[in-house]
Amino acid sequence: MDEKVERGICYNCTLKELCGDRAPEEGDFNSAMIISGDISEQEWQLLQADLEAVESGRSTHESCREDDDDEEIYLNYLLRKYEGGGM
Repeated sequence: MDEKVERGICYNCTLKELCGDRAPEEGDFNSAMIISGDISEQEWQLLQADLEAVESGRSTHESCREDDDDEEIYLNYLLRKYEGGGM
């Protein structure tokens, strides 16, 4: 993601616009972050790695690249996200 694009609509409003009266699904959260421009560079890179893993049939728990540093960054991100109550 080369530059952050602001749409002029906040994340929560975007999520409401996407979902209407139904409960959000997993992909709706990512879509709302992208559409609202609320996605960080790190979140963008992690999302790209997840999409690449899905396209190649790998588990998202496998290393996204052959460099162990990338896997360590991803695992640390998940640890902070799920044990620390978010980012």
